[in-house]
Amino acid sequence: MNKKELVNLENSALNGLGPIFQRELDAVIKNIMDTNTSATAKRTITLKVEINPYKDRFGAEVNFTGQSTLAARKGEEAKIGFERNEANPSRIDAHFKQELTDTLIDSLGVLRDQEETA
Repeated sequence: MNKKELVNLENSALNGLGPIFQRELDAVIKNIMDTNTSATAKRTITLKVEINPYKDRFGAEVNFTGQSTLAARKGEEAKIGFERNEANPSRIDAHFKQELTDTLIDSLGVLRDQEETA
């Protein structure tokens, strides 16, 4: 009697999961190394195997996919202050505080140095 080999990950088309897992693992590692993401946020890899049996029950079509959930990129933060423009009281100016200088963006969206408005 001829013994048939059972299907497993190593001897079947299911071994295609390896490259899919590797692609998702590469994405996770890249995300971990990105300094614009949280160093400690959990990342996950999900492998999905979908088996669609034939009507005669003597086989099946197998589809597999991988998906990774990565840490979100950190947002940027800035502080702004608002004040009425003394020359034109109906206009509000917004000031961005920077390390070396104060920059002013007026209500028309024009960038000005603080010295220009003094």
